[in-house]
Amino acid sequence: MGACVLCGKSAGFFYALHKECYAAYQTAQKDLHEYLSAQLSNGETSALAKQMQAHLEPLSFTQEARQRCLIKSLEEYAQQQSSAFKNDQTVQYWLNLIADLQLDESLFVNPYLIDQQRNLPVLRALQAGQQPACNQNNIAFPGTLDVDEELWWMFAQGEIQQKQVQQKQWSVVTQIIDNLRPKKSSVVTQSLATCSLWLSNKKIYFDLDSELSFIDYREIYSCTPAQNGVTLQTQDRSALARTYQCEDGRLLYQFILNGINATKDDT
Repeated sequence: MGACVLCGKSAGFFYALHKECYAAYQTAQKDLHEYLSAQLSNGETSALAKQMQAHLEPLSFTQEARQRCLIKSLEEYAQQQSSAFKNDQTVQYWLNLIADLQLDESLFVNPYLIDQQRNLPVLRALQAGQQPACNQNNIAFPGTLDVDEELWWMFAQGEIQQKQVQQKQWSVVTQIIDNLRPKKSSVVTQSLATCSLWLSNKKIYFDLDSELSFIDYREIYSCTPAQNGVTLQTQDRSALARTYQCEDGRLLYQFILNGINATKDDT
């Protein structure tokens, strides 16, 4: 007998969810989203957190299911209402609410969502042309900075990816199969390395197992947003575009844009 993932009680053979529980879950999410939209801006985040938690109490959900319902409402609100975080006061209310809810961060679909929300004041400062304090210090940097170079930020969970053409050995059989199947792209994304990303006012550094490489902002031909990061094309015509992912792609993109603009002003 399968157990319902929401209430924990038996759901019958081959089932893992009661229809009534799922309907209650959907309704609760909608209600929580409405609470956020209507009350987040008044600053009473502790009261709002208690109201959201109390709304789930009458439901016969497990503690984990209640947490997941709260988390889902926050994830949807963060995605749909990003335009609501355009003043410092609302951003602070939002961060206070997240803290007041005391959620289990391991349950988030996006493991970096909380950190991304905490970085909102940094992102807003960059967009306003202000330079925030670095989250690391020069002592931790694995290389040597130039005299007029200063650290901006460090992303610990970096990954470098590159698109590659998938090589396939030709044969009569594979040709027949390919002709019968719908056309698929022969380009695949390959992970080249995981590393930490260090950004300064001059360069992007990549710490690859204590081997440090870098890209000078002046070498960047194009920078475009990508999922969880950016895609960079350097001015070297023989170089393929690479995607650099990290725990906060929006922040990485904004730092790189500011770096490119800063080096343009210096020339």
